[in-house]
This record gives sequence, C-alpha cells and structure tokens, in this order.
Amino acid sequence: MRPGSVKDVDFSINPSLWAVRVRRILDHVDEVSKLSEANRQWLVADEAVWARSHEIVGRHPHLDVSGVYHTLKNLQRSPAERLRRGLAHARLGPYRR
Repeated sequence: MRPGSVKDVDFSINPSLWAVRVRRILDHVDEVSKLSEANRQWLVADEAVWARSHEIVGRHPHLDVSGVYHTLKNLQRSPAERLRRGLAHARLGPYRR
C-alpha cells in the first residue's frame, strides 16, 4: 500500500482514528463525493464499527474480525428485528450437532 494508507494507522491506540481517516478519504475521493450525505454518514459510521471490531480482535486474537463486525451490527438492531431476522434464516428440520 502507498504511504498514508489505512494500513499505516495504529487502531489499537485509538480506534476512532479509523473514522477520522475515513472522513479525510471521503473529502478527497471523487467517486465517494458523489454519494448523498446520508450515504457518506453511513459509510463513516460503518467504518467506525469495523475499527471497533479490529480493536476487539486485537484484545482477543482467537476471534474473527468479520464475526465481531456482524455481531456489533446486530446489536444495533432492536431485539424484535434480531428475532425476525433469526427466524427468517432458521433452518427447518431436525436439530443436528
């Protein structure tokens, strides 16, 4: 990666650096500047969740970053929404181990 890339940032010190870095990138990338303000805000917030995921995995290396990310995203949903999604993805048939 080129100098100044996201890989150069140490998120273990301050995970909010991720969101700051994304905001700087958003201000300079032409394709992203075409996004609506709501989409830009979503992107910044989503990148902050990824940063938090990396911070947690830094403390617990046996965890999977994408699994932690999806767990954090699910915790942002209401209990009713989590239940609805769980039931929608439930498998029919006998319980297997």
